[in-house]
Amino acid sequence: MGSGKKESRGGPAVLALVLLCSAGGTGRALPPGGAEGGGAQAAAPARRELDPPIAVRVDPRVELLSLVFRLAGSPEYRRARLEAYAAEADRFFEGMREHEAVKQARELRRRAGIGYDAVASFAVHLLPPDPSGKWKEDARAGRWPRLPSGEEERPRSLEARWTAKAAADFAAALRDFVAKSRFVRFFSAQEELYEEAESRMQDLLGRSLRLEWFDRFFGPRPSKTFHLELALLNGGLCFGPRVALPGGEELHCVLGVWLRDDRGRPRFDETVLPTVVHEFCHSYCNPRIDAHRALLEGPGRRLWKLSAAGMRRQAYKTWETMLKETLVRGCVVRWVARTRGPAAAGKECERQRALGFEWLGEVADLLAAYESREERGKTLDGIMPRFAEVLSKEAERLEAFEALRPKVLRMSPAPGARTDSSVTEIRVWFDRPMKRGSWSVMKTDRPFPKVAGRPSFEEDGRCFVLPVRLRPETSYELWFNRGRALGFRSAEGAPLRPVRLRFRTR
Repeated sequence: MGSGKKESRGGPAVLALVLLCSAGGTGRALPPGGAEGGGAQAAAPARRELDPPIAVRVDPRVELLSLVFRLAGSPEYRRARLEAYAAEADRFFEGMREHEAVKQARELRRRAGIGYDAVASFAVHLLPPDPSGKWKEDARAGRWPRLPSGEEERPRSLEARWTAKAAADFAAALRDFVAKSRFVRFFSAQEELYEEAESRMQDLLGRSLRLEWFDRFFGPRPSKTFHLELALLNGGLCFGPRVALPGGEELHCVLGVWLRDDRGRPRFDETVLPTVVHEFCHSYCNPRIDAHRALLEGPGRRLWKLSAAGMRRQAYKTWETMLKETLVRGCVVRWVARTRGPAAAGKECERQRALGFEWLGEVADLLAAYESREERGKTLDGIMPRFAEVLSKEAERLEAFEALRPKVLRMSPAPGARTDSSVTEIRVWFDRPMKRGSWSVMKTDRPFPKVAGRPSFEEDGRCFVLPVRLRPETSYELWFNRGRALGFRSAEGAPLRPVRLRFRTR
C-alpha cells in the first residue's frame, strides 16, 4: 500500500485505489470549512489502495502557470495561503515581472479574458514532464514546456478562450521564461515541501475517497485517468480541466492549498474532499451542458437574470458557466449523500443555496432519481430534458418570489463614494416597509465600521440607520444580508437579496 516510487520531481506519485462495493445509499471555489491551524497531520487509519490509480503531484506546469499569472498581477493568482512559499517565489522571480511571458499574460487577460480556469487548462495541456527528469535538462536549454502536435494546432479540449496562435506564442515565451529565470533551480529547491504535500494528500485520498463512485454515477469511461495537481500558489483557487487524448482522456483536479499546519505547511482534511469531487465532476458535466446548450438556454438565461450579480462575484460570468456549476454541485450533493449520509447532503445543499444556487434542491432531487435509475438505463444526457424542465419551473418560482423581495433604493454613503470620516450614520432606504428589529449587517475581511449605537429602523420601516464611528483614509466594506444571514426582510417576510456597500473616507 502507498505511493509508487517517484523517480524525479517530474513524475507523479501514483496512489492505487481498491473499489469499495457499497449497497444501498440515499438520498462544492471557494472550498468548504476547515480551520487553518492545527499541528502535524493526525494519525489516521491505514491507507486503502484505489483502483483506478490517481496521480498526485505538485506539477511544474501548474506551478509555472500560477507563478506567471501571479507575476502578471492577476488578482485570483495572488491569494496564496502558504505565505513563506509565496514570499520565496516572489523574491526568486522578482526580476522577471517584465519578461515577455508575463507581459503576454497581462495582455491575454486584458484582451481575451484569460484567467482562472483558462490558466489551469493551458497548464495541463502542455506536454507532461517525463518521469526520468529529462524535462529539467530541456527546461534549462529552453526546450520545455511544449504543447503537443508541434504547436501547429490548438488542442481540441483546451479552454475556448485560447486561440492556436495565442497558445503557441505563449508556450514559446514560457520556454524563454523558464530558461532565463532558473525555474528548475527554484522548483528543485522546494522538493521537500512538495513531497510532504503529496504524501499528506495521498494519505487523505487513501483513507477517504470513494473514486469508484464516478463510474457508478456517470457510467464507465474505461479510457480515463485521474490526475490531482496540488497548486501551492493558488490558495483556495481550484479547477477541473479535462485533456482529450487520441486514445483516451485525462480528468484533472487542480487543487489549491488553503489549509496549513502550525509550521505553515500544507495540510488536508475531510473538508477538502467535496472540492476534489467537485473538480473531477466538471469533466463529466461541462460537456453535457455544452452539448445541450440550445435546450438549456431559455431557463439558463431566466435564472441568470435573477442571479447574475451574485454569480459574477464568484467569477461565473455567463449563464452557461452557472449551469455547469449547478450540475456539478448537484452531483457533489449526491456524492455526499452516498458517502456521508442524507443529513450531510442536506447541509451541503443548504450551503450551495446560500452561495446563490437557490434552485439546487430540485436539481439534487432530479439527480437522486437519476442515481436510483428510476428510469432504467437513463444517462446524464438522457435526463437533460428533465433538467431543463426543473430549471424552468425553478425560474418561474423565483421570478414570482423576486417580486415580493424588498429592494434597496439608495444608501448613504453611496456605493463607491469618498466620504468624510466625520459621518456618524450609515443609512439604507428600501422600497417598502421592512420587518422591525430584524437585520443582518455582515463583515468581510476588509475594514468594518465601528458600531457606535443600536441599529434601528425609522418609524415608517423604510429606512435603516446604523450608528458608526469612521477612521480617516479607510476603505470600508459591509453587506446587508449575506449567505445564510438574511435578517433584512420585508414586513411580509421576504428576504432582501444580499447587497454590498463599499466606500472610502477622507
